[in-house]
Amino acid sequence: MAFANLYGSPWPLNLFSRHLASIAGLALILGAACFLDARVIYPGAWALIPCGGALLLIGSGPNAAVNKWLLSLPAMVFIGLISYPLYLWHWPLLSFSHVLGFGGDTRLRIAAVIAAFLLAALTYRYAERPLRHAKMIAVPAGLLAATLSFCLVGAFANSSWLSSRLNEARHRDIGDAIEDWRFPKGLRRVNPREGIMIHEAGSGTDKVLYFGDSNMQ
Repeated sequence: MAFANLYGSPWPLNLFSRHLASIAGLALILGAACFLDARVIYPGAWALIPCGGALLLIGSGPNAAVNKWLLSLPAMVFIGLISYPLYLWHWPLLSFSHVLGFGGDTRLRIAAVIAAFLLAALTYRYAERPLRHAKMIAVPAGLLAATLSFCLVGAFANSSWLSSRLNEARHRDIGDAIEDWRFPKGLRRVNPREGIMIHEAGSGTDKVLYFGDSNMQ
């Protein structure tokens, strides 16, 4: 407890040891970012590397070398403040660019990341902060109403009260065609390597291998 009060860390280590822990934590996170790629099955046990790095950084306390001299810089603090809306914004922007066929365009990906930072900063300033410090009962009541509304929409969609976009006339022929043929004896995923999805159907001389993503059919 004395160490926690003095250095702001829950671990009974001296300051030098916490310096080493913070450096090791940063090394684990950077190593995971550089060396975990599509060839590695992730998450799973590999997720322990960046998680362990985060644990070391947090546990080493605010006076550890990396935390005091790097993570305390104003730019890093700002990224920390907008980190959650940044997490929410970056995924749809990058995903939709990939869905639309522009995922390989480096300039577009950079633009999407910049847009994510701008939108995250605006979300933090005009949504997260006001909601976090709001004292009016109307704010939590409104959030509760919005959450219940989303739950109702999900329930309606699950119960087929809301029509799927695949039921539209322009998609009906495709939907009907899917029912015309099924994979013989089922479709099984086998030996995925280097990001290539391999599926197997049938057996013996009737065995067929299929390569592709969700658009394969």
